[in-house]
Amino acid sequence: MENMISQPHVPGDEVVIRKSASYHPTVWGDYFILQAESSPSTKECDARMQERAAELMEQVRSMFKDTTDILQTMALVDSIQLLGLSYHFQKEISEALKRVHDADLNCHGLYETALRFRLLRQQGYHVTPGNMLLRFLGVDVFVCFLYNFVFALYLIQA
Repeated sequence: MENMISQPHVPGDEVVIRKSASYHPTVWGDYFILQAESSPSTKECDARMQERAAELMEQVRSMFKDTTDILQTMALVDSIQLLGLSYHFQKEISEALKRVHDADLNCHGLYETALRFRLLRQQGYHVTPGNMLLRFLGVDVFVCFLYNFVFALYLIQA
């Protein structure tokens, strides 16, 4: 039982001997460790990058204003979300998706319909898939599908 009790550690009583690791120096040197922030070229480069980022953000905002086509608007919103930049453009995306929700897209294909459905659902709009998919299936095929589905549910319950 006495072996289980630990002794208080007093610094300086014992010397810790550590093994030396002879690692090869990296190709990058100590650039990323020191992060030479004091050099004027790094500060100048950071300032240029921030200016360029602000310019690009303004270009994207102008793209939202200039785009009148609903399909291009949806593609722009989708691209921005896929790039992970949507937090910069929340206001513009909300306004664009409100226009998409209010617009009628009866003449477009399956891709555009699916994109519209996904974007609006992600933004929190209540969109029913039944109305959108009816025109692709045809009413007769859809009703037949529903009838078979309900019949299959009755069989499962029996």
